[in-house]
Amino acid sequence: SNDFPLLELVPVSNSHEGIVWLGDRKIDVFIGDLLTTTQRIKREGLANIKIVGNTPYKIPRAFGVRKDMNAPLASILRSSLDSMSESERGTIINRWVSVQSDPMIDYSLLWKIGLLAATIVLLVLFMNYRLSKLVTKRTSDLSQANEALRASEASLNRAQEVAHIGSWHWDIAEDRVDWSDEVYRIFGIEKGATITHETFLDRIHPDDRGRVAERVASALRNGSEYEVEHRVIVDGKIRWIRTRAEIERNDLGEAVGALGISHDISDRKSSEEIQERLEEQLRQSQKMEAVGQLAGGVAHDFNNILQAIRGHTDLALQDVPIDSSIREDLEEISEASDRATGLVRQLLAFGRRDNLALGECNLNEAAENLMKMVRRLIGEHIDLVFNPGAEISTIQADRGQIEQIILNLSVNARDAMPEGGTLTIETETRHFDSGFKRENPMAREGTFVALHVKDTGSGIPREILDRIFEPFFTTKEVGKGTGLGLATVYAAVKNHDGFILLDSNRDSGTHFMICFPAAVATASSETSIRKITTIPQSGNGETLLLAEDEKPVRELAVRVLERAGYRVIAAVDGEDAMEKFDTYRDDIEIVIADVVMPKKSGRSVFDHVSAANPTLPFLFMTGHSYNILDSMPASEDRFHLLQKPFSPQELVERVAEVLASRTKTVAV
Repeated sequence: SNDFPLLELVPVSNSHEGIVWLGDRKIDVFIGDLLTTTQRIKREGLANIKIVGNTPYKIPRAFGVRKDMNAPLASILRSSLDSMSESERGTIINRWVSVQSDPMIDYSLLWKIGLLAATIVLLVLFMNYRLSKLVTKRTSDLSQANEALRASEASLNRAQEVAHIGSWHWDIAEDRVDWSDEVYRIFGIEKGATITHETFLDRIHPDDRGRVAERVASALRNGSEYEVEHRVIVDGKIRWIRTRAEIERNDLGEAVGALGISHDISDRKSSEEIQERLEEQLRQSQKMEAVGQLAGGVAHDFNNILQAIRGHTDLALQDVPIDSSIREDLEEISEASDRATGLVRQLLAFGRRDNLALGECNLNEAAENLMKMVRRLIGEHIDLVFNPGAEISTIQADRGQIEQIILNLSVNARDAMPEGGTLTIETETRHFDSGFKRENPMAREGTFVALHVKDTGSGIPREILDRIFEPFFTTKEVGKGTGLGLATVYAAVKNHDGFILLDSNRDSGTHFMICFPAAVATASSETSIRKITTIPQSGNGETLLLAEDEKPVRELAVRVLERAGYRVIAAVDGEDAMEKFDTYRDDIEIVIADVVMPKKSGRSVFDHVSAANPTLPFLFMTGHSYNILDSMPASEDRFHLLQKPFSPQELVERVAEVLASRTKTVAV
């Protein structure tokens, strides 16, 4: 009652009563002695009653004997019972218990087992839940880590692509090289292709391959790292690569691998090459300027000396009979002075661009007019081919310098083909874009008229290519060349704002491509055009004022002009010229003056004369350049120029031309 308060206990007087009540369902459970109860169930035939278990209570069992029986019998029974084993007792009891009990279910144990099972199930479910959460978290973390890794790899690949730097690893034992994406791009190999050290070497430029292989081998033998710059060929184009690596070694010090980077430095190399070319161009320009300054400094005095030599030689030739023994000597002197004159004019070509007599020039016409002269220059052993371009643009150029360019390049080609060959001269109009400029840094974008001069000679040695345009540089024997031919070409092209492209090798000869800016088409000018009229060959007693500080030149000019029929008033310098002009101004019909003179310059004399007589013609003689006349008004057509050294005939013709210009428009 205390342990199970919900149970109602109904006591009965004996087992029979309890069995009857249980059979009549007056009670639910009967608790009684097993032996008597089973005998009662068997006797009554109650099949619906089952024995389900045992109670924890012990009911002692005994043999009953009559009180009047003697003590020995009781003692024998007791001894017999005591001598029985538990199994024997059980066998005897089971013989008497005719109704077998169904196995009793221990519900308390069942509850305990159920509780334990439930606990285990809950624990398993909880562990599964925790494990699932942990797996989910770990999976999420792994996914995020993988995503971060992919993003990092993508960023690294992008950074390598931007920087043109790729990483690689070389496993020496397996001869396998693992490349990053950028290295595949740098070497022009399809991504994912199997790479070995031999594959790497095969991609290197043949001229660099041996050097790179030796550098790697040296590092593997006794070094810890190496760095080398080399070229690779990708799609027929050259790339510059800087490779740097660290050697990996095992515990024995043996090289087992290399970890390195490959950096595409093509842009840097290109910039360096452009920088070097620009610096070389600057140095070349400075050399040209120095030569120009030197030439300008000596040209005046040198031309005055040449003027005296040439003038007196020409006068002597006029007076010497054709069959005279000294005529040949005089002709040699005249030819030598002509060569010296040409040399000075080449030196003066290095001067300023504003000295050019610029005008509209058709390159086809200029070249065609020179073909006969070029033919004589190169000799019969060389074939001459002229291919003028169709409808080429005109250029603004000094025709004399254009002709000098063609002649100098032709002579240079002739000297490169002593055994014969072909000289080809071509012209064309070309338009150069940014792509062409990238491949040819010396070029410029725009429309140009190109002059091609090609020979089939031995080519220019690579080691002197950078020096061929230097003034006085020559590979010819002493006395065979001045070293001014190509330097003059370079200066003349620069004076015309052009550029030169050069291609030369031993197999195909040399190809000069000279490019001049195409002229912009303009409407024809309405300004007066000077036309050469018939020029008298001698004077009619006209009075000339001649100012020249060099006595030999002055005396020569006076002698020539007086012989031509002019009356000459000579002045020894600019100041003397001004004084004599003031004295004879009404008689003087033309003033001839040197540009550079002591005391007063030719320009000062011009200003003095112009103040008194603004229409009086004025002829400048100059052995220098025209720079001193830069400030002359562009519209001023009263002054004319005569370049020293000149021949007596040139002087007479020029004076007659200037005198004729007083009443007519005359070409200068």
